[in-house]
Amino acid sequence: KLVTGVQTCALPISQLYASMFKIKMRDQLLILEAEAHTFANVDLDDYDALKKAVAASRGIGGFKRIAVSNASGMTVNDMGMPSGNILMRPYFRNAMRGRPQVAPATAADEDGEQVLTLAVPIFRDGRVLGVVTGTLTHAILDEIFLTDTFGGRGYSFLITLDGDIVIASNNKNRQCFNDNWFDFFRENSVMGEDGINAMRSVMFSENTGIVPYSIGGAHRIMAYTPVFLNDWYILSVVPADYVRSQ
Repeated sequence: KLVTGVQTCALPISQLYASMFKIKMRDQLLILEAEAHTFANVDLDDYDALKKAVAASRGIGGFKRIAVSNASGMTVNDMGMPSGNILMRPYFRNAMRGRPQVAPATAADEDGEQVLTLAVPIFRDGRVLGVVTGTLTHAILDEIFLTDTFGGRGYSFLITLDGDIVIASNNKNRQCFNDNWFDFFRENSVMGEDGINAMRSVMFSENTGIVPYSIGGAHRIMAYTPVFLNDWYILSVVPADYVRSQ
């Protein structure tokens, strides 16, 4: 009975959260793509012209910072300041191939703050001239990721295939757990290596799964679902007694 309840409650909700999150990230990319059109006729090698053009993008879409890079990776942000060279960043290289990108993990920006970078190509006459990037802080990511998970009784995480936690459904949850979900399972003897490897095998196949587990005398159900963006998965955890009550 409990397994049936989980299958009809936890997993579909987890899949819904994954779809909603992907749509929200696509919306952020669309905002950057709209901005990219405004730079199509700007000389990206002219620092003064680029500085003036990118300043108009400040504050758009809730991004902490929007920046524009030319083909060599030289970058100017919306504060009118150079932001270094991003030529070797994978998201820049892929965007220069004409594909919008979301970085696979957060990284420290020039202020030392952890941000997630989105990047879209700038086209002119079918050629990619440069890249527009936008950064999202954890505060904005939390807002994008915020879900009323199981009536407030549960919580959700966005993780990589390696188990690294990218976002939690709120700051409290992120601070309560390790940086890596699998390490959390190991250190709390929730699941052995065989169980972790079995879960990872399902994830590598881009399938969904359910894991019942107990910790501290509390029984929980975890549903995990691919986002189909980067190698990300959403984990949705709900107390078993909540499932029974439904």
